[in-house]
Amino acid sequence: MKHISHTIAPKDAGLNIDLAWVKINTGLSRRKIRQIIDSGGAYCNGKRIRFASYKVKVGDELKLIFDLNTLKNNGAKDIIINSNDILYEDGNLIALNKPPSLASQPTKNPNTQTVIKALMNYYQQKLSVDKLEHELILCHRLDLETSGVLLIAKSKAYASFVMDQFKEKLVSKTYHAICVGIPKKKKWTCENYLSLISKKTGLVKSVRAGGRWASTSFEVLGISHKHNLSLIACHPVTGRSHQIRVHLADLDLPILGDKKYGGDIAHQNLREFRGLSALISLHHMLHARKIRFKLESKGNKISLTASYPDNFAALLKVLGRVDVSFS
Repeated sequence: MKHISHTIAPKDAGLNIDLAWVKINTGLSRRKIRQIIDSGGAYCNGKRIRFASYKVKVGDELKLIFDLNTLKNNGAKDIIINSNDILYEDGNLIALNKPPSLASQPTKNPNTQTVIKALMNYYQQKLSVDKLEHELILCHRLDLETSGVLLIAKSKAYASFVMDQFKEKLVSKTYHAICVGIPKKKKWTCENYLSLISKKTGLVKSVRAGGRWASTSFEVLGISHKHNLSLIACHPVTGRSHQIRVHLADLDLPILGDKKYGGDIAHQNLREFRGLSALISLHHMLHARKIRFKLESKGNKISLTASYPDNFAALLKVLGRVDVSFS
C-alpha cells in the first residue's frame, strides 16, 4: 500500500482535487487519480473525499492511499448490452435503456466503450456475424453517467427523420432525478440562457447573455425528509448540454452524486446513513425515464419507459417513496 501526502499552496487553491494531484509530480495519470478517488483512497484533512470535483483550499492536507495492482485489477470493465436493455426494435430503429457509465459518443481516448460499440458486440454475438448489414446512428445523446432511453437509427435517412422531430420539439422526454434538498413548490419551470461546454473545465454555466435559451419544467414525485432528498420529474423543452443538471444545481437542488455540479452538498448529508454512499459512488442519479415520438411521419406517437438502473432503484427502495404535500 502506497501513501502520498501534499499540502496545498496558494497557487493551487480552488482547483478540483484531481487536478491538484495532477500538478504534483506523483507519476500518476489523472485517470489513475480518479480511480483512487472512486475507490475511497483520497483524503483531505483526514476526511475521505469521494468526488473529483471537490475544491481544495490553501493549507489543505491531502493524502492518497492506494495499491496500483488492486487499481489495475479493478479497472473499468466493458458494459455488456443484453436483450433486457432493448426497449423497442424494428427495421428502422432501436430504443436502448442505456446503462450508466456507457459513453454515447467516442471521446479522445480511442479505447472508450461507446453505445455503438456495445450494440455492435451485442448484435454480432446474437446473429453470429462479424459485420452488421445496417448502420447504427445515434439520434441524440445522454451524458456518460446518465442512464435511460436512447434512440439509435439503422439508416441515415431514418436518423434524419428522428432528429428532425427533436429539432421541431415534437419529442417529449421525461427524466427522473434524485436531488439533494426539498423544493418549496410541487411544480415549477426554469428558463434561462446556458453557455456552451467549456473546453477547459467541461462545465456549462447559466449566463445573462451570449448563451442559448434553455427551458425545463419540474414536478416533485416524492420526498424523504429524513434524508433531505427528493425524487423530481424533469421535462426539458430544449435540449442543451447538461441542461437539467445545471438548472437543478442553480436551484440548490443538485442531483445526487453529480461530480461536476453537485459539489460537497451532493453527498455530505449521506454520511450518517449506512450504505447510501456506496449507491452513489459510481454514477449520478439522473435517468431518462420516458420518451414519446413518432415512428412514422403520418403515424401515432409511441411512448417508451426505461426501468431504473440497479443503484437508482436500490436507493429509492432505501429512501422509500413519500407522498408530496405542500402548504
